[in-house]
Amino acid sequence: MEIHRSTNRAWLTREQALEVLGVKAQTLYTYASRGWVRTRKLSGRRKLYARADVASLKARAQAHGGHAARASTALHWGEPVLTSAVSGIDPDGPYYRGVPAVDLVEWRFEEVCALLWQEEGSFPQVEAPPAASLRDLRAVVERHEGDAWSLVSTLKTAARVPAAAELALVLLAEHGLNASTFAARVIASTGASTHAAVVGALAALEGPLHGGATVALARALAASEDLFAQGSAPGFGHPLYPDGDPRAQALLERVPLDTELADAVTEGRSRGLAPNIDAALLALARHLDEPVERVPLWFAAGRVAGWIAHIREQRDQPGILRPRATYEGWA
Repeated sequence: MEIHRSTNRAWLTREQALEVLGVKAQTLYTYASRGWVRTRKLSGRRKLYARADVASLKARAQAHGGHAARASTALHWGEPVLTSAVSGIDPDGPYYRGVPAVDLVEWRFEEVCALLWQEEGSFPQVEAPPAASLRDLRAVVERHEGDAWSLVSTLKTAARVPAAAELALVLLAEHGLNASTFAARVIASTGASTHAAVVGALAALEGPLHGGATVALARALAASEDLFAQGSAPGFGHPLYPDGDPRAQALLERVPLDTELADAVTEGRSRGLAPNIDAALLALARHLDEPVERVPLWFAAGRVAGWIAHIREQRDQPGILRPRATYEGWA
């Protein structure tokens, strides 16, 4: 916007400054009181405002506005916010250290951990009481003493992961900066221990929007609800996979669907919603005759592999992860 001429080219009237900045008078007064805009007193209570300061604030607001929009989008399935060598996600699924996850379906889970952590090792035999909830698993982590291999082995034992569910753990091991993984990285960036970061990740996983989709799908089917009445349904569709979740496809190629789930998948596909990994996990639980409430525990036992890889990577990064918010109280 053009800055109009005033009695002195170095100064603007209040009306001119407000027009340039596009703010309310009270906001302009706040800027002046904080020293962001120099003023020159005229007769009475009238003031002039430094043209250079007004122009600088305008430029900053425009730059910040563009950055804020990109940052806000980045926090919702948008632009990447950091660089990682742990994994990447393409339409054909996640890549673990450059290897497509769907190409690892014949691997043992400990081999996937070795790939993600870039170290050789194996799971020791451990004893752990069965966990009935993610909160129980958190307690297991808090009590655990030992290295990453024994931690994952302990969680697998506590989650009572069936041997036939090994493929699910492989496909769940890592999936970029999902909520629990990002929480783990933030905690790790403070210098906290691996155990503390994993506890935080488990807490994030407890949210129904992250680790509870399989249970939500089972409950919706049990209630005989119109699953797609709202245009979407738990276990169907994925923002990163508009053509379908390759992880789900890899699992469903090896696990049969019962009639109820098969009908739901057919209906979902007719609406352009392919099953995602959460629906595939329900198919697996039913095939193994396991309670669906155990699925979030399997999810955690698999995803801990990725959490640990990200925790270690974050420790090699300088500084703390500390994003900023745009305060809506400013104009």
